[in-house]
Amino acid sequence: MLLSHSHPELEFTHMAKDKADKAAKPDKVKEPVKAKEPAKADKAAAVKSITKGAFIAAIADKTQLTKPQVTSVFEEMSAIIVKELSTKGPGVIAIPGLLKLKARRVKAVKGGKSVPNRFKPGETTVTKDKPAHTKVSARALKGLKESLK
Repeated sequence: MLLSHSHPELEFTHMAKDKADKAAKPDKVKEPVKAKEPAKADKAAAVKSITKGAFIAAIADKTQLTKPQVTSVFEEMSAIIVKELSTKGPGVIAIPGLLKLKARRVKAVKGGKSVPNRFKPGETTVTKDKPAHTKVSARALKGLKESLK
């Protein structure tokens, strides 16, 4: 309920009283805001990862190989890794001093089950078929871990 402005003594509503109370209080002196130091995550986001071309160029410079030679080395490396991690290979390969790759075969999952919908309680959803696939995991080896310390 708003009061009319014709009566000056009845001009205050509860909102006007709040404004009057705030105006009567002395304002706090605000300290200047200090610039925050960027967190580690911000620093990592600011520094971009090396591109594929720059990576190949850096290896070419260090090893006195041409860029096409370095590219062919990586193509052969990836072919060997794919062969080792495939279903016909052992499923494990270690890149000396860097990392170990493991392939884990995941079986197909049959769908068609009616399960509760976790986003809408009381409703159910029918699951879909999931095909068999291979998951690849990488683990850093001792040499890489120690060089990063």
